[in-house]
Amino acid sequence: MKEIEIKSYLRDKNKVISNLENLGCVLSEPIKQIDTVYARIIGKVEEYLSNDHFVRIREKSDGKFIFTVKGFVGGRKDLVKTEHETEILKPKEMESALLSLGVPDTDSINKGYDIMMVEKMFGK
Repeated sequence: MKEIEIKSYLRDKNKVISNLENLGCVLSEPIKQIDTVYARIIGKVEEYLSNDHFVRIREKSDGKFIFTVKGFVGGRKDLVKTEHETEILKPKEMESALLSLGVPDTDSINKGYDIMMVEKMFGK
């Protein structure tokens, strides 16, 4: 199974959700996330995107923490990424390990928008 991620700005979110539900989609409750991102190369966007891998610790709204490493498959042109994730019980210890490896944190991003997962699509 492949994960497909779609990001969008909706002028009428309720109408879009209603239309998806009318098509048979079942959406999860909104999810909030706080990401702390780590990268060896920081700076302007072009410099940051030159990293081979992107690392983050994500705090989810359910109180769990997820460690993720993303890397490109087949070069940057196709923008296809591999992603490795695991739940962590001690996020501060993981952060200390990353810092000791010379991977500084670049930013903490509080995703203040709703993230909804499609649990069931088109009645299947």
